[in-house]
Amino acid sequence: MQESVVRVDYDSLETCKNFKPSVGTELIVLEKDIAHARFKGNESMVYEENFVHAGFVLTACNYAALCALNKKYSVVVSNNINFYAPLELNQEALIKAQVVQDGVKKSGNKNRGVCVRHSGFRGNDRSGGI
Repeated sequence: MQESVVRVDYDSLETCKNFKPSVGTELIVLEKDIAHARFKGNESMVYEENFVHAGFVLTACNYAALCALNKKYSVVVSNNINFYAPLELNQEALIKAQVVQDGVKKSGNKNRGVCVRHSGFRGNDRSGGI
């Protein structure tokens, strides 16, 4: 992926305000109903060989989904994600989240992750609010 200077207005986030980039995820696009995040695993996320544990990738997907929804008190209540290949250490994934349904209590998001060499995963999140 190309390195570029990205400026996201984190102050405009209504959710995930305490999420730290140290977990390997950086928000690079934030628009109405759309969020893109860059995820890169680190050594503490590796479980075998050089593979990043899928739980960390799922966390990055949930973060992108919540940022796309950008509503206070939202939570992810379900995930349906298919991993097509493992993410390796030092490999980046670009996670694209888009709100496809927005209701008062429930919303739907679509996520797509793309790795440098291959398409990595695809999934849906369901978000709910109080």
